[in-house]
Amino acid sequence: MKFFLAIFFFAPIFGSPYPIIVEIGARTGELTKQLATLFPAGAIYAFEENDNNYELLGIAVRDFDNVWIIRANGLSIHLENWRLRHKIAPIDLIIVHPL
Repeated sequence: MKFFLAIFFFAPIFGSPYPIIVEIGARTGELTKQLATLFPAGAIYAFEENDNNYELLGIAVRDFDNVWIIRANGLSIHLENWRLRHKIAPIDLIIVHPL
């Protein structure tokens, strides 16, 4: 619970009303849903590697227009190259969940 509270405590530091958030290891989408609700005008890119979690993540965020899920497929992700390739603005927050 402290992790979630910390994220929400620091939320006002965003200078833009449209933050771009990358969540690596989104698991089943609990934090993803909270971020999507907290920042409805933002964009949340949720990466998940585990097939079962990926399916549950898709179900969890299906009603959010501001969430995109990406299957990590066990590859190392170099975020700056990914961001540039997909023409995404600079990232405001990166969340990496511990294994």
